[in-house]
Amino acid sequence: MAKSESGFIKVHHFSNRITIALLTTYLIVLVWILLFKLGVHFSYMPSRSVNLIPFDGLFLSTGKVDKPELILNIIIFIPLGIYVGVLLKEWTWRNKLLLFT
Repeated sequence: MAKSESGFIKVHHFSNRITIALLTTYLIVLVWILLFKLGVHFSYMPSRSVNLIPFDGLFLSTGKVDKPELILNIIIFIPLGIYVGVLLKEWTWRNKLLLFT
């Protein structure tokens, strides 16, 4: 990570180091939960399996949206937006949005 003039994060600040450590931990847990489905069991899910097709499990067999699944997917990505907002203060909201597309 280099100078802030180039748009990168200043890592010499103690608070940025903590935030980067928390972001790294969050990303590891996120991959662990979403891709590998290890050790996380929810009462409404009888079994879990790896699903690499986006939005494949969003709809129930009746054609209705699985609301708990949708809400949990939104909640699990909220910290990512917070970390990006904290670490990339110099970026405009458009640049931050482009990061996620």
